[in-house]
Amino acid sequence: MLKKFKGLGVGRQAFKALVDQFQGKWQVRVLKENEQGLAFWEAVVGGLTRGNFIRRVALDEELPMCFFWFDGGDVGRPELEK
Repeated sequence: MLKKFKGLGVGRQAFKALVDQFQGKWQVRVLKENEQGLAFWEAVVGGLTRGNFIRRVALDEELPMCFFWFDGGDVGRPELEK
C-alpha cells in the first residue's frame, strides 16, 4: 500500500470487493514479525467476518507465518453478527 493511502480504507475496500467477487474459502498469510500487516489483516478479516475466522501461526517455507482462514460466502450474512 502506498503511504499516502494508508489509513484511508482503500486496502479494506479493495479486499472486500475481492471477497464479494470470489466467494468461497480464503486463506491470508502474513509474516508473524510484520506487526502492521498483522494488525491490518486482523482488523479487515475480523470486520468482514464479524469475528468468524481461524487464526493460527505455523511455519511456511521455514518462516513463522500467521494464517487467517475464513469462508467468503459467509461474509455479510446476518446470522454471523455478534
